[in-house]
Amino acid sequence: MEGLDTDLEYIEVTVADEFPSGSELTSVCAICLHPAHGIHFGVMTCRACAAFFRRTVVLDKKYACKQNDGKCDFGPEIRQICRACRYDKCLEVGMTADNVQWNRDRLCNATRMDTLEKSDGGRTIEDPHPTDYPPQQTTIVHRPIPSLPNPVLSPELALANLKAPKAKRPVPPHLLELINELQEVPKMLERIFMQTAPMEVISPFPLTALQRMAVATERMRGPLPTNPPACHNIEMEFFLRSIIKKKRQAAEWMMHCEEFARLPLEEKLKIYETACMYLARLEKVAQPLTVFGVEAINNRWMLMADRLITPFTMFNVAGLSDYSNEEIMRFFHPHMESMFEDLGRPLAEVAPAPLEYIYILCSTMWNVDGQNVMPETLRVADLYRERISAELHDYYVHSRGMENYAHRLMQLRSVMNANDRHQQERSDLFFLFQLFDVFYIDIPLCGGKDTNKI
Repeated sequence: MEGLDTDLEYIEVTVADEFPSGSELTSVCAICLHPAHGIHFGVMTCRACAAFFRRTVVLDKKYACKQNDGKCDFGPEIRQICRACRYDKCLEVGMTADNVQWNRDRLCNATRMDTLEKSDGGRTIEDPHPTDYPPQQTTIVHRPIPSLPNPVLSPELALANLKAPKAKRPVPPHLLELINELQEVPKMLERIFMQTAPMEVISPFPLTALQRMAVATERMRGPLPTNPPACHNIEMEFFLRSIIKKKRQAAEWMMHCEEFARLPLEEKLKIYETACMYLARLEKVAQPLTVFGVEAINNRWMLMADRLITPFTMFNVAGLSDYSNEEIMRFFHPHMESMFEDLGRPLAEVAPAPLEYIYILCSTMWNVDGQNVMPETLRVADLYRERISAELHDYYVHSRGMENYAHRLMQLRSVMNANDRHQQERSDLFFLFQLFDVFYIDIPLCGGKDTNKI
């Protein structure tokens, strides 16, 4: 799980079950030349290279050489090892898929395995400064991760069979129409983003940037229910249709922004694919907070199509997974807990005013630094963020009489940072779903190009 942040407070961190022997401590990894941990897949390697090989084989990952010659350097002094050459080196020294202990790890243990690693670019490092003595056997657990049955993987499965295309399960008839609709989501988004004029907003007076997006947010939400009925069971058809609706609403919300509407189609899709889940998650906790206050956080309440979703709501995954409803909910539970505590709780404590919340949404949308967008898009993003920052300044100074509001800005930023951290956890969760084929229907999660398993 490359890029995993092991500092997240809600991730389970467990040190090795057994200490390496003295001979292992003095051996070096046959791949990266760091201190080896033991024999992995038939070769003396460190845990990081073993985990890299296992992920590459199981997910059938393909890499391109950074220098295009297959002769990249290896060694402790190399900061970023070429992944293509690293995998070739694994094969060269004799690591084979036949030596993978396929039934060893449970689904929850994959989280433990990867949280032991610290990713650094293309090379995964267990400890950037290895010591010559074993670590203390310590366990730090802030959130229990429920266990699921072992994935059905044969220990005799050879590499050739592993890389063979998996048999497609027949789609249940009642889901066939829905699957077709899901496959049309990218085209739906493109039709929306092909427009170059922003969504029309009728107002008796000119609107500022944040005011336009406040109108867009009201349109996206619609009237929030004041006394929604509790939902005890949710069919996946209803759940997935609500996802399709929210994807369309998020795209239309973005098109209310004049600067966004003028961007090229490709740039719009890039921003949408990145920002969609961040925005949806903010709304997932903000809407029940608006209706119920902090009670929504304490009771773990969410709203879905005017229905109240509680921790006791059961999702029927029949036709989408080989796991039972109870197993799926048990695995989702820590993820939802951390969303409420690590994002919902800070949002409730900050209690942003309506204009401040819109500022959070817009800043999240235009957080394109480090993304693969054009320089002109970066310039537009910078100008837009300056514009809404100036508008927020006027709000603080003239509407709230706050001359010094630096602390308030830090509080708003803390909410955005919490959202960023939770996105990493979500990515890790869906990585595990892919790794173990928890769900077997492919759907687009964020935008036109991004396809993942639900």
